[in-house]
Amino acid sequence: MGGRTTTPTAGQLLAAADECARRNDVVGAADVFTKFLKHHPRHPAAGAVQLKCGQTLVRLGRYEEGVRLIRGLVEADPSSMIARDSLVLAYHYAGRLDEALDVVEATLAIDPDHAEALARRGELLLYAGAPDEAAALLDAARARGVADWTLDLAFAGVAPRVGRAPEAIDRLRALLASGSITPPQRREVLFTLARLLEGVGEYDQAWNTIEEAHTLRAARFNPDAFDRRAAAMIERFTPQAIASVPAPVDPGDDVVLVVGSPRSGTTLVEQVLAGHPRVSTAGEMPSVELAAVSLGVWPDPGAWRPERLRRADVARASGRLLMDLRSRAGEGDRRIDKQPGNWMHVGLAAALTPGARVIQVRRDPRDTAISLYFRHFTGGHEFATRLDWIGRYLRTCARVTRHWSAMSERGDLRLGLTDVRYESLVASTEPEARRLVEFLGLTWDGACLSFHERRAITPTLTPEQAGRPVYDSSVAKWRRYEGRLAPLLEALGDEAPVGDA
Repeated sequence: MGGRTTTPTAGQLLAAADECARRNDVVGAADVFTKFLKHHPRHPAAGAVQLKCGQTLVRLGRYEEGVRLIRGLVEADPSSMIARDSLVLAYHYAGRLDEALDVVEATLAIDPDHAEALARRGELLLYAGAPDEAAALLDAARARGVADWTLDLAFAGVAPRVGRAPEAIDRLRALLASGSITPPQRREVLFTLARLLEGVGEYDQAWNTIEEAHTLRAARFNPDAFDRRAAAMIERFTPQAIASVPAPVDPGDDVVLVVGSPRSGTTLVEQVLAGHPRVSTAGEMPSVELAAVSLGVWPDPGAWRPERLRRADVARASGRLLMDLRSRAGEGDRRIDKQPGNWMHVGLAAALTPGARVIQVRRDPRDTAISLYFRHFTGGHEFATRLDWIGRYLRTCARVTRHWSAMSERGDLRLGLTDVRYESLVASTEPEARRLVEFLGLTWDGACLSFHERRAITPTLTPEQAGRPVYDSSVAKWRRYEGRLAPLLEALGDEAPVGDA
């Protein structure tokens, strides 16, 4: 007779969750939290675990599950402002603007002077295309004496849209001088201040501010190890290896992967295509990388052996990937996963979703690098903290994407692939958009050009970018900082552009 399965104790599960956090194992953490809630629902820590579980599921792109858990906490204790703010963030990342606004407004009905809720409402109003209303909300709070750093930060997002950037700059400088904020808060304020300074043409001050912000984060990135992983990916994903993977039952004809370095223009491509009535988007999903982990492709592609893959494992990985994408994106003949880092996993996508279409987005690496350097990443993207690391990352990205392009041109990929340049999409939006829509196998729809009018949250946009049509102010931005780019250009090596090329 088999032995009885022992239920892990609450202490064991909490210790396992701590270990997952130490390893940054998000999938493992979600599993541990789920087991805790199943086996110990009445434990004193159950509420905190439920919140962490919901937040972790949202981070994994499993928005409906995460929202359900966090919403349950709000329903059980409507006075819990932590749960309410977490629910707003969950709706935010899920792109559900109206529901996020509803939660914020319910919070303000309880406490009209709740600073974080006021700040959040101001940000959400920007996404709703109402910058004047957002400014009026924040002005009224300030006038009645509500003071908090989050309100200054929210106003900084609104100010450029209502012609008040200098005022926001003064407020952020005063906040920094006050010494009243923590180092992580100071870092976020510095990133916001740098963007404002850049917007008013104070480029030297903007750069100095960003450099100070980067000193407040200890980041680790090993470019040599990253290069080795990429080289192993190229070596392993040969035409023979891809062909040897058992073909899935569902080829994923509705899948569209928009890939490229972060800040290369993937969001613009996604927004333009998602304007089409037959296209929906899931935003940035972790599904492809999770499939790579489950099949032993990542994080050590050199150890991957495609001949050892079982049909059942491939079917399970492909099925979960498609289920996650379709559940998150909803209705649509084409469904977008705009996870930039999937540029590394195009070969695996060719094996798991051979009916997919991949759009590789390219941009002048100097502009991509500056956009990365000025972006406040709250987690991951450690390479974005140093120009030489950014250069190495972009060089590796270019090498791998060229490999997939060459395979596609030879007919060695089982999926469709095309490239688009960010600069071309900005300069010739309609012709490029028409080409991409045709690549998706759809007929043209003019709604692709009015994407900015949709009431939706795009989390990868800063609040001041929300609701704006295509703009060209980010093209050739590198010229503003040309004298600062030597570490980047040296690290880019042969990928460094010459002159204005």
